[in-house]
Amino acid sequence: LRACSKEAYEPGWNRRHNAIAGPAQVERLRGRNVGILLRWSGLCTIDIDDYERACEWFAQRGIDLPPLLAPPHAVRTITGKPGHEKLWFRLPPGVEYLPSLKLGEGAVELRCGREDSSDQDMAPPSIHPDTGLPVYWEGDHSAIPVLGRDLLALWQQQAASRSNGADGSAGSSVRIAQGSRHDALVSLAGRMRRDGLDADEIATELLAQNAQRCDPPLPDSEVSTIARSMMNYEAGPRPTSTR
Repeated sequence: LRACSKEAYEPGWNRRHNAIAGPAQVERLRGRNVGILLRWSGLCTIDIDDYERACEWFAQRGIDLPPLLAPPHAVRTITGKPGHEKLWFRLPPGVEYLPSLKLGEGAVELRCGREDSSDQDMAPPSIHPDTGLPVYWEGDHSAIPVLGRDLLALWQQQAASRSNGADGSAGSSVRIAQGSRHDALVSLAGRMRRDGLDADEIATELLAQNAQRCDPPLPDSEVSTIARSMMNYEAGPRPTSTR
């Protein structure tokens, strides 16, 4: 990155072949800010730009954000900007990347990359362009924790929704990794129940999503059980046609 800036210094910075990957290339960093290429490093971040609104957004999806920032093993970069937080995670085994998403009307960004390129986040000893202060680590950055199951499922669900422009119920190419399959399908089933679908309709869609996206697919019996369990909840109104 350019000195005291978030701006990339060289064209093609986000491609793997341009990444600095060893001590022999460190001289290229002299006098510049440092950006870690998340996708190629096997990392991802939760970038919070409005703490209060981000807490509300996560809470609406069943995740309590403040405890994620508090444990001794949490790894953050601190920039000095009020209301801003950045949590760092390693990608779970079997997950090559997660698509970067801006959510909550700009309150939070889930950052990693795309299939052929990477996003970056500033790391020490960079100087943040907005505060003029050095960026520093809080927590042990040599032991960045793996992204938890609940956060992974939420990220994949949001990516599926973006892929569809709706609720992620069909047509998504986003893979659901082992360890988050059950939770992802439960969340999808819950959305369909709130849309008024019955057990057979939910099971049909879940079985299709399981076959197309879950890696590896769950047993059909488990998927059918998820669909039937939704009948314990009151159905929401079916969307009305606008035609």
